[in-house]
Amino acid sequence: MSNFANSESIILKGVRALWFDVFKPGEGMDGGAPKYKVSALIAPGSENEKLVKQMMVQAAKKLWPENAVAVIQSMTANSKCLRDGNGKLNDDGSVRPEYKDMLFISASNKSKPQVVGPKKFNGKFVTIMESGRGMVDGMDVTEQLGYELKAPYKGCYINLKIQCVAGKQFKGGDGKIIPNQVFARVEAVQFASDGEAFGAGPTSAEGFGEEEVTEASESGDGLF
Repeated sequence: MSNFANSESIILKGVRALWFDVFKPGEGMDGGAPKYKVSALIAPGSENEKLVKQMMVQAAKKLWPENAVAVIQSMTANSKCLRDGNGKLNDDGSVRPEYKDMLFISASNKSKPQVVGPKKFNGKFVTIMESGRGMVDGMDVTEQLGYELKAPYKGCYINLKIQCVAGKQFKGGDGKIIPNQVFARVEAVQFASDGEAFGAGPTSAEGFGEEEVTEASESGDGLF
């Protein structure tokens, strides 16, 4: 039996982006391989929270059929993809304001996730480049979209496609014990709408719908 098991893919709608390493991979933890990473705020009691928890349990049940919930409850905070924002502290011990009374999800992937715009172009997803340009089938279609395309930034609202992955405790190549965990694998990111920016700067995407945008001519209806 494998030591890892994943849930079905889910889409979290309208979560607020906290951190992005989606155009270039960020540094790996403890000398590990570089990974693409996303973290986003989730409102307590929201459908997004319920959906993530359901998928955490779905993945965990494949490894611990009778005790999935108990195993998840026993995990440390950093071993879970969904975490309490009140544990994110400044140097003086105060809760960081953007995290206060919120949950947040952390997701990563060794493979580059697809980053797409809010609407399709000729029935195809528009891939957003780090520069903010939109590409379809290798062609720049930015000027043909009829609305301003933006690259996701810290503070904007996104739709986030993920899988939850449960993993059993094992000993790494360096001899360190990797504990039981349920992490999230980011598959795709869709820019949804603007938000107040945090900080200084502003796989497959199948399953995303289209978001409302302000167009040069008329607004198209969203598919969600």
